[in-house]
Amino acid sequence: MAMRDEIREQRKKLKGKGIGAHLAWFWEYDKVPFILITLGVLFVIVLIYSMVTQKKTAFEIYALNAEAPDNTAVSESFEQQFAQDAGIDLSKENVTADFSEIQAVGTTQVTQYDLATSTKVTASVANKEMDVMLCDAWNFDSYADDGFFLDLSTVLDADTFASLKEENRIYYIDEALLEAQSEETDADATEEEVSYDDALASEKLDGFVMPDPSAMEKPVAVGILMNDAAYVKSAGLYTDTACIGGIIANTQHQDLAVQALDFLENTTYQEIQTEK
Repeated sequence: MAMRDEIREQRKKLKGKGIGAHLAWFWEYDKVPFILITLGVLFVIVLIYSMVTQKKTAFEIYALNAEAPDNTAVSESFEQQFAQDAGIDLSKENVTADFSEIQAVGTTQVTQYDLATSTKVTASVANKEMDVMLCDAWNFDSYADDGFFLDLSTVLDADTFASLKEENRIYYIDEALLEAQSEETDADATEEEVSYDDALASEKLDGFVMPDPSAMEKPVAVGILMNDAAYVKSAGLYTDTACIGGIIANTQHQDLAVQALDFLENTTYQEIQTEK
C-alpha cells in the first residue's frame, strides 16, 4: 500500500478517537515535516528581520598595534564622540573603531595571528569597509607599498596640507620605485629579510626618520605622522612608536575620512570621556 493511502486509512480510523489519538498520530506521521516547515519559516523571519533592522556602517577606522592601556575603551570613546562630531545617528548607523589589532613588524617572526590580522585588514579594504587606518610606521609602509592609501594632496585642503608639510608630518612613498618593483619577474624579484628587532628599532620615536620626498623620483603623500595629534597623544595610542595615519584608497566615505583625520588632530580623549 502506498504511503499516501496508508495515511488516509489511518486518518479514517482516528474519527471519534479524541485528541490523544490525534496527537499520537501527528507524532507518528507529521512531526518531521512540521519541524522542517517551522524551522524554514523561522529562518525566513529571522533573515527578513536582520535585513530590516541591520544598521549600515557609516564609517570604519582601524588602529594597528596601538599601545593604549585600554584600546577597547578608546575605540568605544572614538565611536561615540566622532559620531556626534560628524552628525551620525548611532540609532540608525554604526561607527566602527577597531584599535585592538596586532601585527608583528619585520619579516622573520610572522605568526598565524599576524597572518589573520593581515587577512582581516585586507578583507576590510577589499570589501570597501575601512575608511582610515592608523598604524605603526613599519606596517603602514608595508600597506602603503601595496597601494592601500590615497594621495593626501588630492583630498586635504591646500592650507592643511601645506601646514602638515611645513611641520614635516607628511609621509611619502616613491611611486617610481614601486612601479619598478612591479615590473620585475618572479625570478628577478627578491624580498629583503628584516629582523623583528631591526624593524622595531626603525619605527621607535627616538630614532624614527621620515622619508625624504626630495630623494624620490615620484613622491606620493600617503600618510600623516600622528603621534602629536590631540586624540592619539591624549589616549596614549602610540607613545613609543611612530604612528602614521592614512585614508584608504577605495574609501566610500572620503569626506568623513578627511573629517576623521581632523577630529583626531583636534579632539582629545579626555574631552570624550567628559562628554559621555
